[in-house]
Amino acid sequence: MKAIPTWAALVLALIVGSMMAIQSRVNGELANRLDDPFVGTALVFILAVLLMLIALVAWRPGREGFARLAQARRSHTIPWWMLGGGLVGGMYVLSQSLVVTTLGVALFSVASVGGQTLGGAIMDRTRIVPGGPFVLTPARAIGAGLAILAVVVSQSASLNMDVPLWMLFLPIAVGLAQGWQQAVNARVRMEARSSFTTTLLNATTGLLLLVPAATIKLLTVGMPAEFPREWWLYT
Repeated sequence: MKAIPTWAALVLALIVGSMMAIQSRVNGELANRLDDPFVGTALVFILAVLLMLIALVAWRPGREGFARLAQARRSHTIPWWMLGGGLVGGMYVLSQSLVVTTLGVALFSVASVGGQTLGGAIMDRTRIVPGGPFVLTPARAIGAGLAILAVVVSQSASLNMDVPLWMLFLPIAVGLAQGWQQAVNARVRMEARSSFTTTLLNATTGLLLLVPAATIKLLTVGMPAEFPREWWLYT
């Protein structure tokens, strides 16, 4: 499997990171309009899985990726728990829906990225990530320290706001967990040799968390009064 150049990987990560800020805003707005973050998040994941399943019919490498994963499990090349990274993805999107309308996109993003930085640094010292463990160079240590400092500064400024503490710590905790998710996703991608397979597996696994949570919420308080008509809120 040929790796892309480091500079291209960094540019791609930067683009995707900026798109995650848009994702936070859209998911937060959907949850606000529905007045139900659990149903909103589950609905978004269900639509994503349905679209990817349709694409899977025409995308042969994705189907072959699932066959390789099944073989890897039969041969115990990859442990079962490495297939559960999507649970963290579900928690991340749910946390967006829960707190973004209160904290704002910027504060949520800084806190979650700081958590990801720390979680990634921890995972780099393990053999979970392919090619690991990685040496914690001075440049990486300084970069991680600056990211954590940004979280401390931004969160300390928010302590003066009338915001529950759990809202401040939730994006940090989920960001930490994403370090593990990224590591196991890399292992799954290596076995499947298909990013599409990894993405669909993550979204499907996320439903195992989100659908029961949304079902409990619906049984407790009932359906949302109205579903917004703007298509982009579901993307």
